[in-house]
Amino acid sequence: MAVVFKGFSIEVLNFGYTVNVQDAFRNHVAGAKVVITDLGDFLEEGFTDKQGCYYGNAEEGITHSMVVSKDDFFTYTHRFRILPVSALTFPLKNFPVLVYNASNAPVSAAQVTIASPSHNNAGTTNASGLYEGTIHADRENTVSISKSGFTTYQQVISPYIKITCAQSNVVAVPVVILQ
Repeated sequence: MAVVFKGFSIEVLNFGYTVNVQDAFRNHVAGAKVVITDLGDFLEEGFTDKQGCYYGNAEEGITHSMVVSKDDFFTYTHRFRILPVSALTFPLKNFPVLVYNASNAPVSAAQVTIASPSHNNAGTTNASGLYEGTIHADRENTVSISKSGFTTYQQVISPYIKITCAQSNVVAVPVVILQ
């Protein structure tokens, strides 16, 4: 009996793209063969890893054909085009910041600012020391934390935060303000 591929998702990254292959029951399909052509000419091929992920480097702006196959599965074919990164709008990613003191106690009412060239948000931590901010994962962000009686904390978060295929897109960074 052949099993149907549920399909796949493509995530465009700054270095290429990721394909995640799943079956009809949303299980990741390891060992599936992925062949990419530019509608005739062979470009690349490989196999999905244990999480059903295949990483590739197709050229921007050209329509490509992808064929996914594996024994006991129906073959899946799909056309796709990768837009230039500058043409994509990147959604905001959740970016919780946890602030606590040297004794590991939460610090409430600390001022948190997350800034990048295209996005800024600010607020204060709650009673648990948590501020739930957002970032653009493709840009350099600066996290600043301040409160009277504490040393001001500042950290640059590297651009291009990489979310591995099949992982959550929530990035948590615990930070400490020392008294």
